[in-house]
Amino acid sequence: MISLRRLSIKGRGLVANSLILSRIWYATRILAPPATFFQRATTILSSFLSQNKFPRVSFATCQRPLREGGLGVLSPAAQHAALQLRWVQPLLLSYRVATQQSSFVLPVPRYCLQEYSQCPSPLLPLLFPERRTPVVKALSCFKSFFRTVDSLQLDINWSDINVSLVAELPLTRVCPVVEQ
Repeated sequence: MISLRRLSIKGRGLVANSLILSRIWYATRILAPPATFFQRATTILSSFLSQNKFPRVSFATCQRPLREGGLGVLSPAAQHAALQLRWVQPLLLSYRVATQQSSFVLPVPRYCLQEYSQCPSPLLPLLFPERRTPVVKALSCFKSFFRTVDSLQLDINWSDINVSLVAELPLTRVCPVVEQ
């Protein structure tokens, strides 16, 4: 249907963001698609945007903002990570802050993280890959959460962690000198 219309490249960029990519965001908001999925989506988008255009416009150029001469097309992988961060951020907040602005859904992933990883806090499996049990790793929504948190390279504020929580951490994380 779209291919029958003779859209300009700007029109194709608009169609890519509003019709094509919006469906990808909807389908992957909870799922954990592999990196190959996003590579394939980028390839398909690139060929859609430069269909019947010579010379071909690179996908990197299409991603640039409109004011810089691009089309403002969103990167599928970057947008997926941003949407996952929206879910992960409340899980990383302290309980005092999170309960004030909590949604009714937030206790469910917290409970699952805590219960299935057998940890006193849901933060442990989020922040420390060593604390992720095979059961937690197998749940598809957490795969994406873990990938997002691992890409953040967070710096832990050790003054906010109590002694009982430190006792649950891997020794190499508490005292990095032990690793050597």
